Amino acid sequence: MCGLAGYATTDNNELINASHWLSCTTTWQHHRGPDSSNIYESESVGLSHNRLSIIDLSDKGNQPIAIGDWVMVFNGEIYNFKALMKSRSLSKLKTNSDSEVLVELIDQFGFEVTSELEGMFAFAVYNAETQVLTLGRDRFGEKPLFYANVSNGFFFGSNPIGVSKMAKVPIEISNERLAHYLKYQYLPEGTSVFTSVVQVPPGTLIHVDKKLEVSTQEVKNRSVAMTQDFRTIFTESVRDCMVSDVPIGLALSGGVDSTVTL
Repeated sequence: MCGLAGYATTDNNELINASHWLSCTTTWQHHRGPDSSNIYESESVGLSHNRLSIIDLSDKGNQPIAIGDWVMVFNGEIYNFKALMKSRSLSKLKTNSDSEVLVELIDQFGFEVTSELEGMFAFAVYNAETQVLTLGRDRFGEKPLFYANVSNGFFFGSNPIGVSKMAKVPIEISNERLAHYLKYQYLPEGTSVFTSVVQVPPGTLIHVDKKLEVSTQEVKNRSVAMTQDFRTIFTESVRDCMVSDVPIGLALSGGVDSTVTL
């Protein structure tokens, strides 16, 4: 559980405000990542990251991570990153982290490669050459990623309150969305309980260009051969989730669906 935040703006007056609040996000999100915190800023884009070290505990795994024209902040875990390293022939990596693998994959193969990712994640990656900021979220939306697209810029983060302060919009609860949640126990994709801050929909990439024009891209589902039996698929899934450089714990609810992981 790491924390990320950032902004993109073309308003020079807004840069000072956005930069100030971006530095504050590392304090607000300290509970999400107490191991390190760092910030990247260019003329129009800023990224911040709080790290909870799970894979590659060295300082080399700290973020934002920069490779070539790319700078990325990442929250979560890509379970099959080692398999992707092998299948895509990635070598000469500087760390043992899954986040570096993701940047290298995007750099070499484009965003279409995100369809091959298995895991729970939210990330923001900026290309300094094209000046395009991209946000991405896993297919089930396990990791939070909120944003506010307003006239003075595009603001995002793991914490909706932090996003509202950077964007200078009120953090008000939508009675309609709250009623929907209380009735159905979920919120429609791409929304939140707040009026001015929404979430990146699961399985979606959001691209923000240098003019702050926004476009979306669907992350295609990874195909799985239907001939595989459930036991094989389930065993592989549990095995992949156990990749870690820190001790692993298992919480059980007591039902058959959870105790079978033992």
